[in-house]
Amino acid sequence: MLGLAGLFLFRRIQAVGFDFGLFRATLSHTDPFWLAACVVLSMLSYYGRVFRWAVMLEPACARVSYWKLFTATAIGFTAIVLFGRAGELVRPYLIARNENVSFASQMGAWVLERMYDLLFILIMFGVAIAFVSRSHEHMGPTLTWVVTSGGWIMAGLGAGCILVLVVLHRHTEALERRLTSAVKALTFHHHERIAKVIRMGADGLRCVQSRSAVIRLFLWSAVEWVVILGIYRTIMLAFPGLAACSLADTLILLGFVSFGSIVQIPGIGGGVQIVVVLVLTELFQVSLEAATSFALVFWIFIFVAIVPIGLLLAFREGIRWRQLRAIAPETSSL
Repeated sequence: MLGLAGLFLFRRIQAVGFDFGLFRATLSHTDPFWLAACVVLSMLSYYGRVFRWAVMLEPACARVSYWKLFTATAIGFTAIVLFGRAGELVRPYLIARNENVSFASQMGAWVLERMYDLLFILIMFGVAIAFVSRSHEHMGPTLTWVVTSGGWIMAGLGAGCILVLVVLHRHTEALERRLTSAVKALTFHHHERIAKVIRMGADGLRCVQSRSAVIRLFLWSAVEWVVILGIYRTIMLAFPGLAACSLADTLILLGFVSFGSIVQIPGIGGGVQIVVVLVLTELFQVSLEAATSFALVFWIFIFVAIVPIGLLLAFREGIRWRQLRAIAPETSSL
């Protein structure tokens, strides 16, 4: 799908051309105040992830160091920008090393974090799809009903899955036994791989067992995504052509881009920029040049802004470039 989207944009540029003057003019008219606000909220979002991870780390660590968690988080997200999705595992690796706990336990925490994030994305993506029909009058009544219903069903499914996930925190052992037993009919190779994923998911659920911890994990996840919504809102306000967009429009962009960010090309991002350009040009009727300038600023201020901090903290921790580059493939083979 991402390849088709990229091909679509390439063909469109070939057909209508690209006005670099308009591209530069759009960049020059961005509001520095809102861009600064975007960076501040971006940094707060990383601290939100720190507080959420601390909840999952409590059973394995008597005293949680929030600074060490932030250091590992900043370096980990820097690795994602530099090395693509292989860098995802750098963060649990560094947390395990810094807090002197097992890497397996932090892999479980990482899986649990991904589960909560994906379910919140599912909710927002569903709401975004439902709002698409309301903000685009050219859609017929039948298509509007289909899109709106599908969006709310998706959002409801995500909310239901979160409730199920909360319940499963109390029944982890039984869930692991049943799922492991269910995949035994597969070939040995596939059984081992799926069983490993099940174990990591179960380890993540075991990270949070008490009712208060489950509630805090849920609340920190909700706060995290509210902050992320604020990040998207501020960067849209920074562009005069998008400042008039509603909060619903911001939610639409967030929903689509959250899925696009799943694909990351080392060093240049990839999926995020393509999805941003497609959403702005096809849904918001923004010019290709303005959408491209927005995608560039969006990627730099939301994703790349952490890189200088991450590299500085990596240097402070004694982690050199070669070591950071080696961590990703090393952990992905575990």
